[in-house]
Amino acid sequence: MTIIVADTTCGLPRALLKQRGIPLIPQIVMFGEKAYHDDQDLDTVAFLQKLKASKELPKTAAPEPPLYYPVFEQAKKKGESVVVVAPTSKASGTVRSAETAAQEFPGLDVRVVDTLTISCNLGSMVLVADDMAKAGKSADEIVAKLNDLIPRGRIYFLVDTLEYLAKGGRIGGAKRLLAELLEIKPILQIKNGQVESFEQLRTKNAPLPVSWK
Repeated sequence: MTIIVADTTCGLPRALLKQRGIPLIPQIVMFGEKAYHDDQDLDTVAFLQKLKASKELPKTAAPEPPLYYPVFEQAKKKGESVVVVAPTSKASGTVRSAETAAQEFPGLDVRVVDTLTISCNLGSMVLVADDMAKAGKSADEIVAKLNDLIPRGRIYFLVDTLEYLAKGGRIGGAKRLLAELLEIKPILQIKNGQVESFEQLRTKNAPLPVSWK
C-alpha cells in the first residue's frame, strides 16, 4: 500500500481528503510576524478579511519538515511507501521540506514529486494518485503516472483586480492605474512551474482569445 500526501495548495476540500484518508499538510501564511497554518489557524474567509485589511501582501512559507513526521512514522510502522504530491518547487519550498523530513526516516520509501503546478491541477493529480494507491498500484507506477501528467496539465486564471499584483511588485503603480482605467483584465497561467502572463482582455465581457477556442 502507498500513502499519498497532499498539502493545502491543492485546494481540495478538507472533508473530501479526510473521507479518502489522505494526509493534508498545511502551508504557512504570515501576516507581519504572525504565522498561521493554512486551513487550520486561518480559513479562507478569515484570510480574505486579513488580506483586504493589510497594507502589505502576506508572505508564505513551506510546511516545516516536522509536520510530515507523523505521516512518515505511521508509514514506517506499517511498512508502506509514501508519495508526496507537492506543488511546484519554483514557487514553493514544499518539495525541499518533504525531502528534508524524509531524511529523518532512513529505510522508508518516500517519493517527493515536484508537479510543477498548483491549485486545481495539483488537486486532480492528488486524486489520481490516491485512486491508484487504493487500487493497489505501486509507488513506482504512481510516480510514473504523475510524471506523465505533469507536462499535460494547464491552468489559466483571471485576475479581477490589479491591486495585489501591484502590492507584490509584479507591476508598477502607473501600469496598474492605466490598466484599471482601460478595464484590462490580465489572464495568467502556470507555465513551467511559474506564474506567467497569457493574454490581456478588455473587460470581463470581451471574447475569449482565439487560442482558447
